[in-house]
Amino acid sequence: MPYCHVTDHCRKRKWLVISYDEKRLPRCETFMVRHDYLCTEDPNVQVRLRSRSQHGRTTYTITTRRYDGPEPVETRMQLNYREYISYKKMGDRSRVPINKERRCFMFGRQYYHLDTYTSPLPPSCGEKPLMLLETYTTAPVGNTEEPPLPDFMTIAGEVTGDPEYSMYTIAKLDSEKTNMNR
Repeated sequence: MPYCHVTDHCRKRKWLVISYDEKRLPRCETFMVRHDYLCTEDPNVQVRLRSRSQHGRTTYTITTRRYDGPEPVETRMQLNYREYISYKKMGDRSRVPINKERRCFMFGRQYYHLDTYTSPLPPSCGEKPLMLLETYTTAPVGNTEEPPLPDFMTIAGEVTGDPEYSMYTIAKLDSEKTNMNR
């Protein structure tokens, strides 16, 4: 199944990766990404900042996720550096920043992101970096044949929709979870 467009009713799916063979990883683009959650007064709203860097160049966005219906609705807006720094002052102190290395690559006809959480790791990760594979597809959650998963990865299982593996939960400071890597 090829990479889908937002208009094709595609959904993000996510898998917990135990390991992968770096020598077999296809040509990829690598980015350093940081997410910071901001304080909100509405419990049905999450706001996060993102900085994404590659080759000495950084872009900034703010994302608002609203839970008003059965599916969350996200809006994203580009920021300049000054706006980004201004928003950072509104950081949610009950959550830690998320730092990750994102590798974007094609496997077959499917586009994937491999996110490896990097130091400083959130307390919920324990001592070991968390690795999550993501893609967008029209194949339903739980379908084990679509999309075709990279054969150079050892995958523990699908974690799509599991709140334990949402960035919002992972970033929580006083999380009861001590080690997400099973």
